[in-house]
Amino acid sequence: MMFITKQKLVGCVALFGLFMLAQAALAADGQAVESLTQALEECERAQDERVAKRPTEAKIHIQRFNEKRDLALDLDPAVADDEKTAEQISRCDRLSSIVERSVQSHEQQRASIENVVEESNLYVHECRLAVKRLKTDAVDERSLLSARQALDRAQEHKESLQGEWRAFSVFQSNPEHRSKVVMARNLEDGDHCMESAGALINTKRQELEIIANELEPLSAKVQVSQRTCEQARETTTYSDTESNLQDAQALLLRAQAQEKELLDELRGSRTLSAYNDSALVKKLNSDLTSFRECVSEAQSRVTEMAESVQRKRRQVAEERAAQEKAQVRASNKTKAPVKEPSKTDFSKSEQSEPAEIITLNEKIARIKAEAEAEAKARAERLARERADKARSSPWGH
Repeated sequence: MMFITKQKLVGCVALFGLFMLAQAALAADGQAVESLTQALEECERAQDERVAKRPTEAKIHIQRFNEKRDLALDLDPAVADDEKTAEQISRCDRLSSIVERSVQSHEQQRASIENVVEESNLYVHECRLAVKRLKTDAVDERSLLSARQALDRAQEHKESLQGEWRAFSVFQSNPEHRSKVVMARNLEDGDHCMESAGALINTKRQELEIIANELEPLSAKVQVSQRTCEQARETTTYSDTESNLQDAQALLLRAQAQEKELLDELRGSRTLSAYNDSALVKKLNSDLTSFRECVSEAQSRVTEMAESVQRKRRQVAEERAAQEKAQVRASNKTKAPVKEPSKTDFSKSEQSEPAEIITLNEKIARIKAEAEAEAKARAERLARERADKARSSPWGH
């Protein structure tokens, strides 16, 4: 009968408690992500309501955003650690301030002025964020789309501040108003930024076209070469016959020639080094690596297939020689006179073989030597080809 001591019982309870805590932590992480996602959705709805000049409805969504955001942070404080999420939350917090101010009827005028300043700040901020991404992100469609979206948000902020008629009525009566000066400076900076960002997008678009025009044909060549290599590799799975070996060798030689041609073209390409972070360049490098791995594997398989075919050649030659040897012996027996062999004759027959048999043995030995020499030469040739390819390729693995 098994007895559970008090210490063991306490240990089991502790382990079970740790397990339940881990399960609860995992569940909390999932709930935190879901709650934060819902919070950001509420923020977007609040922005739509604010643009539509419905501050009461916007406030409702902002309140929901605050509740769900606080819940997410309570469940997992690290849920908003990444830069993109932190930026989204920060933007929503600023939006929350704008909405809260706009619903206070007794401070509508002051809120309007503050909104103008805040919107003008955001106008500059979103544009500069777009420019930063254009200068740091890889040149691809995704980065251009992200920058274009940031510029669209910047334009929304500019249009939004233009609707703050209460603030503009104050500025009209007080042209030297401090907030008007800040707004005017932000609008000027934002306009210059938008112009620069538009020019930068056009430049990046042209660069992307240059990359596509140069690399897409190379990518197509890699795909064609990949199919050639795969055919060579597949042919090595067929039966080990002379015909299949010749087909596999021809396909492999074609793939190796295509590989050399591709590497020569890529070696002279400045686009690869200039835009190595581009999605097109990364895709080309990935495809090229797969192709070269295929060529290496196909070469090994063709070598094994050639060795197998060579063994079959030797086996066939040995079998043919044995048959010829048996035929010579049978022929000698037919030609020999029928008589009882003397002890002297028997002794001579043990000491020597007919000349025909000796000649046949020499033929067998010669066939074996030729087959071994051919196999050795083939192996040396393949080794030289591998060494030459490794020396000539800066992309060699």
